[in-house]
Amino acid sequence: MNKILFLLTIIFILFFSCTNADEATMELSKQLKDNHIDFPQELQYCIIIPGGGCDNCIAEGISFVKNNFKLFSLENIKIQVVFTAISSKKLLLNQLKIDNPSAYNIIFDSDDKYYLNSPKAIYPCIIQLEKGKIKQVEYQCPENPYAIIRLTNKINNK
Repeated sequence: MNKILFLLTIIFILFFSCTNADEATMELSKQLKDNHIDFPQELQYCIIIPGGGCDNCIAEGISFVKNNFKLFSLENIKIQVVFTAISSKKLLLNQLKIDNPSAYNIIFDSDDKYYLNSPKAIYPCIIQLEKGKIKQVEYQCPENPYAIIRLTNKINNK
């Protein structure tokens, strides 16, 4: 019975995820290209966290950053986080408890170049990269509440 429930849960998540993966990947790739954003070859993940939108979803993204600062050190260039459409960098830094933001692979997108021009802009976006190209896009949203947990598992299993 547990195996059937597990299988049905997996099917449900795959079928009802926040967006079509190929569509999201193409949409985001185009937008970032239009904004002249390129990713380094070494970078494996980029997390874009908006300044406003789905409060619980954004809180999950911020919590991930706060609990995993070592992942964002400049020595570890495999993962970066981008905060976009933020109203106050000072308040965000206070919330994150960061004294020296330049010591981390964190971008504060004051020009909103990373801000997604879509209804999905209210959710944190997890971009998986391969050799500087977008491989997969996933959103932390009510319909996909475990995206950050999956990212944590992927990173910790490497």
